[in-house]
Amino acid sequence: MAVLNEQDFKKEILSGNFSQLYLIYGEEKYLVKKYTEYIYSKLIGKKSSDFDSDILSSDADLQSIADAAEQLPLMSEKRCVCVNDFDFESISESDLKSLIAFCSDLPESTVLIFSQPTLTSDSKKTNKTKKFSTMAEKVGTVLHCEKRGEIALERNIISWAKKLGCEIDEINAAKLIASCGTDMNTLENETQKLCAYVGSGIIADDAIKAVAVRNTEARIFALSDSIIRRDYNSAYKQLDLLFYQREKPEVILGVLSSAFVDIYRVRTAIESGEKASALKDIFPYKGKEFRLRNAERDMKQYSNKAISKILDAIAYADIRLKSNVGNQRTVLEMLIAKILLIVKEDSGK
Repeated sequence: MAVLNEQDFKKEILSGNFSQLYLIYGEEKYLVKKYTEYIYSKLIGKKSSDFDSDILSSDADLQSIADAAEQLPLMSEKRCVCVNDFDFESISESDLKSLIAFCSDLPESTVLIFSQPTLTSDSKKTNKTKKFSTMAEKVGTVLHCEKRGEIALERNIISWAKKLGCEIDEINAAKLIASCGTDMNTLENETQKLCAYVGSGIIADDAIKAVAVRNTEARIFALSDSIIRRDYNSAYKQLDLLFYQREKPEVILGVLSSAFVDIYRVRTAIESGEKASALKDIFPYKGKEFRLRNAERDMKQYSNKAISKILDAIAYADIRLKSNVGNQRTVLEMLIAKILLIVKEDSGK
C-alpha cells in the first residue's frame, strides 16, 4: 500500500477498496478526526452497530485490540475497529513487535484504524511510531494530516460560512485566521459563532472584531502593531492587558521579536531580488502567510539600521529575562520605550 495524500485517500474510500489497516495522524487534529469518521461512516454507516464495530481508547492493551479485531462481522461486510490516541512510544519493544506482527496479518473481514485525534507526539521520541508506520505503509494505508496553508484555510472558512447561509470573502477570512490562528477546530467554531452573530448575509470586519476570539499570538501581534504605528498609549495598554491575562513574559517577547524578525527577513529577501512569499518555502510560515504581507507593508517604516538596533534591543531584553535581572514587566516596558525611541530617531522626528 502507501502513504496517501488527502485526495487519493478520499478516492480510496469512495471506491470501497478499503485497506485492512489505517494509520491516521498528524499536526492538524481536525483532519485526523474528520477522516477517521469518514472511513467509519463508509464502513458501518450512520447507524453504527455494536456487533460490527468497536471504538477503543488510548489505554487499550494489545489483547483487547486483538480480541476486537478477530471478531467476525454480523450485519456488515466488514468489521471496523478504531483505536484512538494509541501511544506507540509507551509500549515495550516486545509488545511493539507483537503488535506489528498482528497488524501485518489481520483477518480479511476486519478494518483496523489507529487514529490520533488528540495525541501529540514528542518529535524527539518517535522511533516506535516510525517502526509501526513503516509496517503500515507496506500492508495498509497511512495518512499524515499536515497543517493547511492560509489559502486552503480561507477556502474552508468560506465553505463553512456558505453552508450556514452566510458569506465571507478571502480578505475577511484571512483576518479571521490572523485573529484566531490556524487550528481548524478553532476556525470552524469561530465561523459558526460569526454566522450566529450576523444571522445571514455577509460577515465583515466589524463582526470579526466584535465576536472572534483572539489567540495569544494575535494579542501580542496587536502590541507589535501599536509599536509599529508609534501609538505609545496603545502599546502600553496592550502590554498591561497581556500581563493582566497572565501571559508569560518570555512568550510576549518571543512573539514580539518575531514581528521584527519577519520584517528583517522580508527586507533581506526583497533586497536580494526575491519575493516575500518565497520565505514560506524556507521558514515555517505555512498558514501564516499574512505575517509576510504585514512585514512587507511595515518594513517601509524602518531603515536597515533601525531594524538592526531593534533586534539588538530585543536580544538584550531576552538575556535580562532569562537571567532574572530586574522585574520582568519592567524589562518589557523598557524594551518598548527603547524601540519607540529608535523609531523616533530613525524618522528624524
